[in-house]
Amino acid sequence: MIQTIKQEYQKLSEREQKAIYWGLHLVGAELSKILILLFFFTIFSKVPEFVFTAATLLPVRTKMGGIHFKTYLGCLSVSIALFAGAVMLLPTVLPLTQKAALLLLIVCMIVNIFTRPVINPTRPALTEEDIIKTRWRIGLFFAVYIIAEYIFYNQYFLCGTWMIVEQTVQLLIGKMKERGRLK
Repeated sequence: MIQTIKQEYQKLSEREQKAIYWGLHLVGAELSKILILLFFFTIFSKVPEFVFTAATLLPVRTKMGGIHFKTYLGCLSVSIALFAGAVMLLPTVLPLTQKAALLLLIVCMIVNIFTRPVINPTRPALTEEDIIKTRWRIGLFFAVYIIAEYIFYNQYFLCGTWMIVEQTVQLLIGKMKERGRLK
């Protein structure tokens, strides 16, 4: 069976092989991070907020990327800091009115739509067609999220909004690094 898998894998294009490698690597790294984050937020009794925030981040982060770290520990540390900021710190220190949250989301939507994705170097490169599809999907995600936040605005959406703001800032920093404006 393993021999059959190897043979089928070798029949794939280089792009398909990279996609499979990247996907398997991502599953392993992300699963362990999620478990550590769940443990962290369990200690602070913030699991529902974390889960909602993670679900909010997932479509944006996977499509748009952002800052990427060379080490697992660097990635984990920044992930903990960003989630702690979005779930525990920012909603307390800078609570937003619904109108302010919606305005921030609209700004983030515009930035995300007009900024090309910043992908991890180990991920297969995106084609122009991929980028156009990504922009449409991100626009649709933001439209749905903004409507949902308008209707159901609560603490969970506030955490999600702060995470989207943090992710958008990461995207811009990642883009500046990609262009050589930051080291």
